[in-house]
This record gives sequence, C-alpha cells and structure tokens, in this order.
Amino acid sequence: MITIVASIVSAVGAGVILHLIITEIRDPVRIRRVISASDPVVPATLELYQGLFPEDDGTNYSVEEFMDSMDTVPAEQRHVQVRNIIHVATFKGAVVGFLFAHFYPDRRKAIVSYFAVDKNVKEARVDSVAALKLTSALIKTLRKTGKCDAVFYDVERIGVSAPAEQKRRKMGRAGLFRARVKSLKLEAREFKFQYQCPKVSLSEFAHEEPFALFCVGLHSAVPRQLPKKTILEYLRFVYLDCYGDMYPVEDPRFSTHQEHLRQMVQHYEETLPDVVVAA
Repeated sequence: MITIVASIVSAVGAGVILHLIITEIRDPVRIRRVISASDPVVPATLELYQGLFPEDDGTNYSVEEFMDSMDTVPAEQRHVQVRNIIHVATFKGAVVGFLFAHFYPDRRKAIVSYFAVDKNVKEARVDSVAALKLTSALIKTLRKTGKCDAVFYDVERIGVSAPAEQKRRKMGRAGLFRARVKSLKLEAREFKFQYQCPKVSLSEFAHEEPFALFCVGLHSAVPRQLPKKTILEYLRFVYLDCYGDMYPVEDPRFSTHQEHLRQMVQHYEETLPDVVVAA
C-alpha cells in the first residue's frame, strides 16, 4: 500500500511540475511592481495609458500628472498618508497591462485609479491571465500590509446613446476588476445612488461625470444594504482623501480643490436616503 501511495504521490507531483512548466511556456506574463517614474517600463506604460485613457476626456490625469503620481511625495507635503501601488504586466518584454492603486493606511482603505490591459494581445485580454495576475498582485500587496479593509474603484457609466464601440470598451472596463476579484473569491459591490466622479484636478479640461462606485471587502463582503452614515464615510474618503490628494498641502490649489469636493460631499449629505443598496 505504501508503495502504491508513494507512486501516486510521485505521479501527482510530476504532473503538477509538468503543468507548471507547460503553463510557464504558454503564459510567460510577468508582473512588475513599479516604485519610481525612472523604472524602464514606465515609457511603454505611459504609451499604453495614453492610448486607453485620452487626456482630452476630461476625467483622466494628464501624462505629467500620471508620472508625478508614480514617485513618492514626502509625507509632510500631504494631508493624509498614502502609498502608491503600481503593477505592470509584461508579455515577452512588452507592456500589456497595468494596475494603478493608492493605499491609505490611516483610513485602512485603498482605491484603484486605473486598471487596463491591451486587448490586442490575447494573453492580456479580460478573460486571460494578465488581468487576473494584476488583480492578484494588488490584493496580495494590500493583504501583506495587514491594514487594509476595503478597496474602492469607480468606472464611467455607459450612456444609452453612446456609440457601439465605446459601449464595448467601457463595458469591458467596468467588468474587468469586478470579474477578476470574483476569480479570487471576493465580491465587488456597486453602490446604487447617483455618484459623480469628481474632477481629477482644477484644470480647465477637468469635469465631473456620472460614474458607478464599487467597493471590495478584503476580510468580509460589503453588506447588501448600508446606512447613510457609512456611505458618507466612504464618500469623504473617496472625495477628500483620494481625489483631494492631487496637490501638496502648500499648493494654493489644494484648499480650492478641497472646498469644491466638500461641497460635493455636502450634496450627498442632503440627498442620500437613510439606507443605500449595494448590489
């Protein structure tokens, strides 16, 4: 019996090793953590970013702002502590996707600002490995901190009159992170109220847009119904900490931008129902 069991274990072990070897050959997608704008993969990442998130859209960072966010700003220049988390997916040396997130340890929360893959490379498509590996890398990084309870992200709502190609692109973008966290046995909940994505800056080209706001609980699923008080706490985090962190505290634009965002939060204080549904 021992010989038979040993043979089975040996066979299983060999099978697992063979599977890993075959997977590695078929799927040489690599995930790289970027900690500085001087990283060699940054130019190609910026090129992919520009192609997927046009600056003239009004809701996206400019290339300069995107690059600035890659480097760590001294803590004394910020109103809240934040750590940028950037993962880049490469296939055969080429950048095929990226996930850009921000972790706020004092708030025990994080937000995904950009998550995209190159649909022209089959290894990077939504239903393939690059998106899953990027998501897995982020969740692993956040869990390692031991201080993150939830991850937020928002995506543009799709208008009924939008062109077919635009609908396909935005629907894919909306479902990308949600589908991948589900693969990791987590649940992304969408808050059912009229959420407006704040301006990313005080640029004349920036503006608000109707978006959908999602939240992923890392330790337990987000409840299906949440009290208004909890939603307002989330919105203050998203608006004042995440979107309100564009400028250093000493920059004159910081106070102006913060005041604008506070007014947006006040609107929710006056209009949200007592209980908000999360589906």
